[in-house]
Amino acid sequence: MKTFIAGGGLGDCVLILNKFRQLAAPGDKLAYYVAEKQSNSRGVIEEFWQSQKINYEIRMVPEIGTPLGHYDRAACKRLNPLIYGMGGIMVERWKFVFYPFDAFATPYLELESNPSPHKEKYFVVQSDAGTMKYRGHKNWLNTGWINEFISGARAAGLKCVLLGSKDVGIQGADHQHFNIPLKDLFGILGRAEFVLGLQGFITIIALLQQRRVLLKRENFRVIVNYFHPRWRRHGKIFSEPPDWPAAKTKALLQWALDGTKR
Repeated sequence: MKTFIAGGGLGDCVLILNKFRQLAAPGDKLAYYVAEKQSNSRGVIEEFWQSQKINYEIRMVPEIGTPLGHYDRAACKRLNPLIYGMGGIMVERWKFVFYPFDAFATPYLELESNPSPHKEKYFVVQSDAGTMKYRGHKNWLNTGWINEFISGARAAGLKCVLLGSKDVGIQGADHQHFNIPLKDLFGILGRAEFVLGLQGFITIIALLQQRRVLLKRENFRVIVNYFHPRWRRHGKIFSEPPDWPAAKTKALLQWALDGTKR
């Protein structure tokens, strides 16, 4: 049995799973490092590995850069969350780990999930996404334009499903699901016509499920490391200026609705 090691947050889990499924043999184990300052995410990270039936263990550490940089190379293989399979990435403040090539991530991934409870045609809007590892936040600057976007999509005959961890004031959704089990989340995303979302776990899942995704760009470096080239077919990256012009809402909505006609 070989032990694979990796580390990070919930978003990193998805691409680590991608690599683990490619490289691990039956019975191999994954040791996943979680920084102590992210201890509140341990439960959902464990839920992720359990939901996908992975032989795993969580290792809480002061920071993940050191154990990922110093390990028994004869007994372990290190995985990284980079689409391209190699590179240098900052995992903690002033801590860098160089990742030699492991595997190029596959563009799409089958996930263990529960059936969506929604049978009508619907789209998903993400309410929130927490904090950015490298800097600042990765949430919406305002919700006014999102309310208009929802209204326009509903006028086109689609229902709106709001997903996330909390209510941030987005209005017009037909259904709201906060902090639901991950297998339920995967099922809802898997049947969505399109997803309007933030940088992180939910949009990575949707892109891997071949959903059409409007992705708000928060950190260019993370986009470069995490955005698969094949996702350009069904992913649109946009920025959110403080003063949001109505024409931009219309353009994003049109791009999303064009995908429902295929």
